[in-house]
Amino acid sequence: MILNILAELKSNFFIDFALLMIVGILGGKAAELFRLPKVTGYILFGILFGSSFLNVLDTELIKRYSEIKFAAIGFIGYNIGLELDIKIIKDNHKKVLLYTFAQAIATFILVGGVIYFVALEFNLVYALLLGAIAMVTTPAPFLAVVKSYKVTGKITDMVSEMMALDDVIGIIQFAILLPLVVVLATQSSMNFAVLELFGPPIGEVILSIIIGLIIGEMAVRLIHYYDHADRLSLFIIVLLAVFIAIGLAATFEFSAFLLTTMIGFMIRNRLDNENYHNVSRTTDSFIIPLLLLFFVLSGAELKLEYISSVGWIGLAYIVVRFLAKVIGIYLAAKGVKEQDPGVNYLGFMLLPQGAVALDLAILTEIRFAQLALETGNDLYLNIGNTVLTIVFVSIIFSKILGEVIVKWASVKAGQHYVEEDHTPHHHLV
Repeated sequence: MILNILAELKSNFFIDFALLMIVGILGGKAAELFRLPKVTGYILFGILFGSSFLNVLDTELIKRYSEIKFAAIGFIGYNIGLELDIKIIKDNHKKVLLYTFAQAIATFILVGGVIYFVALEFNLVYALLLGAIAMVTTPAPFLAVVKSYKVTGKITDMVSEMMALDDVIGIIQFAILLPLVVVLATQSSMNFAVLELFGPPIGEVILSIIIGLIIGEMAVRLIHYYDHADRLSLFIIVLLAVFIAIGLAATFEFSAFLLTTMIGFMIRNRLDNENYHNVSRTTDSFIIPLLLLFFVLSGAELKLEYISSVGWIGLAYIVVRFLAKVIGIYLAAKGVKEQDPGVNYLGFMLLPQGAVALDLAILTEIRFAQLALETGNDLYLNIGNTVLTIVFVSIIFSKILGEVIVKWASVKAGQHYVEEDHTPHHHLV
């Protein structure tokens, strides 16, 4: 009888929801103990409680939430859109723009090029996706070093600006490439008419951007109309905008990610700082638990065999990405005859990856899971899971070595720092 009751509880949607949230909270707390990002804990505990180990979050439970994962694309897109501050591009001086674009282009070309020759199948798909994701960085290790050692100097100031701009470039490129790559993955032959193949997805990208900007503008105008409104009103306005975008994407086969990214982009750039922060804080209270849920689910879906199967692709991604950022800035510095030798160490400081890269990998996993469902071809599941696994391993790698490399590069670049640091290093691994 007890087993029957447990089985009934296990199949209950709300009990499952509570179980996923508990696993996520435990993962986040465990990650804090080891000074890792909470997102890493969500995924690791998803793996631990998934079919690879404890099988508490079994296949049936994951299937019950598969439809809701479509909503995750919308809210991740909105959240990423909030990162796209166009003022970053306007306010940066020419050298910062040059070095950022140089290393971003070098990263995309070199990582994508090497992976194209290393991958055994879907070469171009892996090359384009991982090339785009490789471009983005995380400021966490850099900021940890700056705050702990009180690092100051010209190079430090440049890195702060470059990291934000780097993410803008990577996110925009990924958003445009994802719909094109999905179409490319379904082609069994490379003998195709370019216009016939890419015409529809390019149209989808353009329409998604335009419609997303329109919905975002309407949301901004409503927020202006209800100036200094209560948090509930702000929450409802944004929620309606995102839900409408997700609904339109599902009905007319637009890109839910692009639509909602444009909504976040408009809110970030069309509101003043006070209104923007009010909206951001308000929506975080809903989005953060939702993303916790989906990161746990994504971890539960990851199979340990994928980690061993990524092999050369994963190694190529980590090693070539590192070299590409260093080479890109070195060549740009040579091109403009840079006098400051410290600039050559900028690429080392851009090595770490974090939440943005993981968001893009999760979006890839969700989209290819949908494609597998639509076509009945489980090979597409492998693409999404492989990309997510590679990026996840890269993030763990950069968390372990990121601060060490950034500290070394800061010293070599001639930045001023405090040698004797008596502050407890709670952020260090």
